[in-house]
Amino acid sequence: MMEDSDLPLFIPVNRVTEEFICPICFEIINDCHMTPCSHNFCKNCLAECLNRKKCCPFCNAATLPQQMQPNKQFQKVIAIVMEDKDKASKEYFSNLISGKEPPKHPSASLERSPIEQVFQSELQKSLAEYEEYYQKLKKKKEQWEQQVQTDIKNKSLDAAAKKDLEKKLSEISIVYQNSTELLKKSLEKHLQASIPRIDIFPVLLTISIPTKKQTFENVEVLHHWTGSDIKNLIKQRMELIDPIVEFQKSNVIGLAPFMGGAPRVIHDDSVPLVSTYRPDPGTVIILYGELKCKSDAPKQCFKETFQKDKPTPTDYYTCKTCNINWLCQSCIDVCHKGHTVSSFLTNHVPNYACCYCARTKNCALKK
Repeated sequence: MMEDSDLPLFIPVNRVTEEFICPICFEIINDCHMTPCSHNFCKNCLAECLNRKKCCPFCNAATLPQQMQPNKQFQKVIAIVMEDKDKASKEYFSNLISGKEPPKHPSASLERSPIEQVFQSELQKSLAEYEEYYQKLKKKKEQWEQQVQTDIKNKSLDAAAKKDLEKKLSEISIVYQNSTELLKKSLEKHLQASIPRIDIFPVLLTISIPTKKQTFENVEVLHHWTGSDIKNLIKQRMELIDPIVEFQKSNVIGLAPFMGGAPRVIHDDSVPLVSTYRPDPGTVIILYGELKCKSDAPKQCFKETFQKDKPTPTDYYTCKTCNINWLCQSCIDVCHKGHTVSSFLTNHVPNYACCYCARTKNCALKK
């Protein structure tokens, strides 16, 4: 019967390493120390917090600095798992580059992800070119060494000549090592410059403006966009709906998690949202506060806004309740609100300030 220690155990890495995260710095715990309430932290993180406030940073249970204790067993578990993770990671990328299928286990996917497929294809091409160059370099080194060693065996050579050849042999080795190191550094530099970091990729988010009942879905938000950039985007999107006059101080940005939870309110418009907060796809960007748009501006009768040098097509209406024609849109919305109205003339270009509502005592917009 197979012993428990011999069983091949496959545990998803994230399920384990999530427990290794320090609740203070959000990094893998370093020099694990625990509180009397059994919560684990980095030693330095915990000490700093307890010096400020005498309570557990996780649950607020009363805790004194002298009560923190090293959790050596948990730290050892962290070290073992992280070491195995690094080994598995190296094996994974080795298989990915070579095209070799990784060992399968019940929880493994049968197909490589789209990201793996892209990297496998591109890395194989690059690897083949660099490897070909390296093998040529290595072969040339071996040919030179073989040639020099053959010359050294020549019995007709005197001691000085043989010494020069031995020196040459050493120089060949040094040139090869330096060239190999240069190739390696050049490749590393190229990869660092050309392969984008994951935190610079854009993410698809939803933008919500509750006060205007407007929602923009699947908005591609770039990693460096700040709150100001989001507001500029909102301004562009609203231009055809209800142009924004200006943003108020109360118009702050919030990030509402896709799966629910309390939104994070961001008061600093200069903070890059994606690279700082790493929102999940589908996260909702909420614009809080009353948004001042064109429709919110005080209504003005057409007689007040008419510009003779800039004729503008205007719609006119009839108020059947008041039995009057030639009414502008603003007067219909304000002075004749709730009345029975109908269209009188559309896209008319008047050559003077025409609105008959202003002639009546009912006009609320007349100055």
